[in-house]
Amino acid sequence: MPRKRNEIISAVEIGTRSVKVLIAEILDGNQLNVIGYGEASSHKVEKGEITNPKIVFEQLGLAVDKAEKMAGLPMEHICLALTGEHIQTVNRQGNTPISGKSVNEDDVVSVTRLGRTTSIPAESELIHTLERFFLLDDSRKVQNPVGMVASRLTVDIHIIYGKRNNIMTSQKLVEDYFSQNLYGHMFSGLCTAYGVMNEDDNEKGALAIDIGAGTTEYTLYHGKTPQHSGIITVGTNQICNDLSLGLKLEYNRCQQLLVKYGTAIGQGDGRARLIEIPGLAGQKDRKIPRSTFEHIIELRLRELFEIIHADLERHDVLNLIGNGLILSGGGSKIPQIKQLAKEVFNTPTRIAKLIEINGDEEVINNPAFVTCGGALKIGQVYYTVDREGRKSAVQEFKSEVKKTWRNIKTAFRW
Repeated sequence: MPRKRNEIISAVEIGTRSVKVLIAEILDGNQLNVIGYGEASSHKVEKGEITNPKIVFEQLGLAVDKAEKMAGLPMEHICLALTGEHIQTVNRQGNTPISGKSVNEDDVVSVTRLGRTTSIPAESELIHTLERFFLLDDSRKVQNPVGMVASRLTVDIHIIYGKRNNIMTSQKLVEDYFSQNLYGHMFSGLCTAYGVMNEDDNEKGALAIDIGAGTTEYTLYHGKTPQHSGIITVGTNQICNDLSLGLKLEYNRCQQLLVKYGTAIGQGDGRARLIEIPGLAGQKDRKIPRSTFEHIIELRLRELFEIIHADLERHDVLNLIGNGLILSGGGSKIPQIKQLAKEVFNTPTRIAKLIEINGDEEVINNPAFVTCGGALKIGQVYYTVDREGRKSAVQEFKSEVKKTWRNIKTAFRW
């Protein structure tokens, strides 16, 4: 007897190292359950940017075939996690006078509309506009101003945008493959945060850092709102490149050695431990100090964390990390990386796993899948909003606001 057909949400992540897809069903109680997943090696993707759509199209097909065969269903409501060095973030404000005795929902919609009317480069496209906080009479900071008495309401908005052509390249590739429009596209750093943060993280403040092969994205939440995010074009590929240059080894060999011997904190024991490397094509065998190998990795990872630390300090949000760090992505699997991050940020650190999603442990407990899983969760929010229906332009805009304000805060019991 065939099982009941539930609504389907799907996600695609085109990363530098691999293409990942997830298929989930929405169960009773609004619970997401992953029923299919697939992964294929990326080719012609550099630092999150597609350099050859034809090749990536083929790799996407391999991942989709695996997921759809496992699920026994086609992908629907497809959400795309966006990455790449073209993505930028900025904070802007909008304000409006309050005509009534207290702030109502229409005032929130009005001031948010003004805040979203911001100037970005002509060749760019908005990806997200997310409310950080509201100010009452330019002085009182609140997260939800509705019902509070004030003469003036200001909203501070976190804006994420990217180059239009880069976004359209990724979007068109996925839409061409499925012969349907995307249900939504989201910044992968935001997806990661939604995938791994619990209610306590979201309220007290937590920083999600996703270390991929070509890029590292990070997003800081506090008070149930995003306070800052960013992207750095440094990942595990850069570590391998450093090893290749520093040790004069083939890049592919360095990738293998990173998996086998890599650690984020090196031991300064000179030549006490050696890595034996068989020679290739008639070359002599080599022995390199493992301490040197480890030192190169630590230098790059420490620098990466220090860049993020400095950025958060520059934007005056470093003190908002009340609940610590959450590390994800393939880079989070490097031994002792949790200890290194804790040392740099002086805060508790844990390795990520998906929360509030059921399914195969190969996905749920794999830090490399949390971005794709987070895209599923945001897609579920969009689906919840769409079910409410839209009858007018004002209601439509309110629904858009709810996607990043009311519903996006409460959909996962945040």
